[in-house]
Formats: sequence, structure tokens, C-alpha cells
Amino acid sequence: MGATANAKRAAVIHLLFNVAGSVAFMFPVAFAGKAIANFFSGFIADTEWQIALFHMVFNLITTALLLPFIKYLVKLSCLIVREKPNAQKEEGELLDERLLKTPAIAVAQVRKQLMIMSEQAFSNYKLSLDMLLCADTSKKDEFDRTEKGIDTLNKQTVNYLIQLSLQEVSETDEKKISSFFRVSSDLERIGDYAENIMEYAEKAKEQNLSFSEHAKEEILEMDLHITNLYKHVSEVFRYSDLSRMREVEYEENETDRMNRVMQRSHLRRMNEGACSPETGAIFLQLAVNMERIGDHMHNIANSVKTYAHNHITNKETSKHVSAA
Repeated sequence: MGATANAKRAAVIHLLFNVAGSVAFMFPVAFAGKAIANFFSGFIADTEWQIALFHMVFNLITTALLLPFIKYLVKLSCLIVREKPNAQKEEGELLDERLLKTPAIAVAQVRKQLMIMSEQAFSNYKLSLDMLLCADTSKKDEFDRTEKGIDTLNKQTVNYLIQLSLQEVSETDEKKISSFFRVSSDLERIGDYAENIMEYAEKAKEQNLSFSEHAKEEILEMDLHITNLYKHVSEVFRYSDLSRMREVEYEENETDRMNRVMQRSHLRRMNEGACSPETGAIFLQLAVNMERIGDHMHNIANSVKTYAHNHITNKETSKHVSAA
């Protein structure tokens, strides 16, 4: 009761497994029950152990019989348990408190929730920038819904991590939990900076302001580096893959460089009279906000180091101990 659709499907598959196994064993037990009982009693005299052994054999044989039909079991479970109309609600229900009893699984679920948050935060950033460049705020309601969803997921994640930190966890998972607090905060801040850009878009539309073609080129170049940075950071976070850190560092440095370029270009255009003070103020604020979005993405990648490096070190230590 109250579980997500995938959790219910897992329960349905478990039920189908037992029903299929019971049907498969029904006839052998009905016609050769005594022979089967005698077979097991020949191994172990204790009745309780005979039942346990039979149960193990039941599971092994049923698994072997159903192994070729895994895809069909999954399809059948999806037919029995349909998706809810509001798929987004399902995403917000990843953090089931019942999973706290198995911290390793709970930690994996938190990672999934944070990936959903990152997709929403980046999506809102791109949406806000498009509205600013196109002077079109018609999708503001969509933006607001996503921003509200980010805030909700952040609160859920923080509360869940607090409960998870009280459980008995491994050293690596303890470091993950600590880093996930920071990641959730960074993602929420990215959403806030996207909200700032949304406000700039509204202000630009109200005052009928527009950027010069050269200014737009600089904004799009900065956006390209942020987009590349997001892709690399997502890979680092999703797979704990530190091999992408060189690309992360490069793109983050490029966002810093572009922030300086945009500020210098703004001063030049102001001196030449090619830019109004109102448009220039928005341009400068935009440059700073985009650069800070890059900083928070960089923070997320760095947070992975705290547990990924520890995991690698532990594996290397284990190898040395085994060799010794």
C-alpha cells in the first residue's frame, strides 16, 4: 500500500513467480508426493530442514523454468499495474521510508532523485535563457511549476538524508550521504539562478529591451560551455566516473573566462554608446548568474571525489592486502 508503480510491479512479479512455481509443482507433488518426501528424508532426518531444502529446490527450479520468460513477466506486470496519469508524481516518490532498512538501496534512490533534480534545474535554466533571448515569457507557468517541483524535491531529499544518516551505513555510503546534502543544495541554487534569469526576461519584455547581436553571441558561447559542463558533471555524478574531471575543470574555467569577456565587452559597448544602461545592467547580472551556475555544477562534480576516491583507495588497499 502506498508504494510506487515499480514497487507494485516487483510485488506482482514475485506473486506470479510463486503462482507459476506452485502450478509447476502441483502435479509432481500430487502424484509422487510420498516419493518426493522419502527423497528429502534420505538426506536430512529433521522435518524442518526437509521443508527448508524443498523450498530451496522449489525456488531454483522455478527460477530456471521462468528465466526465458523474464520479459513477458515484466510486460504482464506493467499491464496489471498501470502508470499513474501524473508521471512526475511518481518521480517524487522515489524516497520510500521502507528502504531505510536497506541503506545501500536508499542511497542509490537518493542519487536517482538528485539526477531528476539536476534535469529539472538545467531544463529551467535553458527555458529561462530562451525566454530572455527571445523576449517571450509565455512559458512562465511551466517554469514556475518546475521551480516549485525543484524546491519540493530538495526538501524531500534533505529530510530523507537526515533519516538515512541515522542508520548504520558503510564508510563509503556515509561519505555519499554527506556529499548528497551539498549536491541537493547546489541544485536548488542552480534553480534559484534560473529564476533570476527568468526575472531578467520579464523585465526586458516590460521595458522592451533587447541585446545586440554581438552580446547574444557572447551569451550563447557562455551557454555552450555551461551545457557541456552539465553533460560532463552528469556523467561524473551518475557513474562516479572521475575520468571526466579534466573536461569539467576545462568547461568551468571557460565559464569564468567568458564572464570576464562579457564584462569587458559590456564596458566597451557602453563607452561606444552601443548599449543602453538598462540592457547593460541585465547583461552584467546575467553573466554573473551564468558563471555561478557553472560554479555550482563544478561543486557537484567535486563532491563525487569525497566518496569515489575513498572507494578506489579501499579497493587498492584490498588488492595489496590480498597480494600480501
